[in-house]
Amino acid sequence: MKDVRVDTSDVDLMTTAQAAARLQVTPQWLTRAAAAGIVPSRRLGKYRRFTESDLAAYLDSVRDGGNAARINVIRRTPRSKAS
Repeated sequence: MKDVRVDTSDVDLMTTAQAAARLQVTPQWLTRAAAAGIVPSRRLGKYRRFTESDLAAYLDSVRDGGNAARINVIRRTPRSKAS
């Protein structure tokens, strides 16, 4: 397998917890929103990371009313009980 290296020296990556604090939401909400494609993010293996431009893009879309209807998509659905 080829070793691939990416230069990230000019990009500050934030963890889900850091980005959630920046947006003043819970990390769980941000994880669901990113998985649903509402908040831009990138996957690094099993980890999700955010950039300042990801958060700015999300905030711009909210200001423009673009994601207002999609916010309900990420509400937690109740788990079914095992029989």
